[in-house]
Amino acid sequence: MFQIRVLQGENETDNAEYCHELANMQISGIPPGPAGSEKFTCTFKIDSNGILHVSAASISDSANGATVAELTVSEESMRMTTEEITSAT
Repeated sequence: MFQIRVLQGENETDNAEYCHELANMQISGIPPGPAGSEKFTCTFKIDSNGILHVSAASISDSANGATVAELTVSEESMRMTTEEITSAT
């Protein structure tokens, strides 16, 4: 299983500890192999309504257009407030 955490935040130290988790994707069905042998591409798109769309695809499957996982972050409750963003910088 492979996990992708989608985080929001900005910190000079680039430390994920200080970021806000928006979503968590778990990808299963990955064939066994040595650590780091499977590579993924992640695409982040923000539409005109400010909704974040995230997709992940295995590079080995990308030629076939196989998307491994998709998620949409649309709830305001999942986003950082202006105060949280200001205090994180």
